[in-house]
Amino acid sequence: MKKFTLTSSMKDVMKDPRAVEIINRSLPMVTSHPRFSEVLDYTMEDVLNDDMGSIIGISKTNVKKIFKTITDLEEN
Repeated sequence: MKKFTLTSSMKDVMKDPRAVEIINRSLPMVTSHPRFSEVLDYTMEDVLNDDMGSIIGISKTNVKKIFKTITDLEEN
């Protein structure tokens, strides 16, 4: 069973070390960006729909790829 869906909150996603690794590998230093904390209360779907990646300079295409990898993670 998949652990995450696009309706999963970013706060929950960031609790999974595998997801954090995916984000850090794909976008080095993004989690330390001063505005990254703004996305934690949103779902992955919200981030995509509102194009919040653009706030920190990430294209929507890259965000979609990263979220696809995260939603492919299986439950532990």
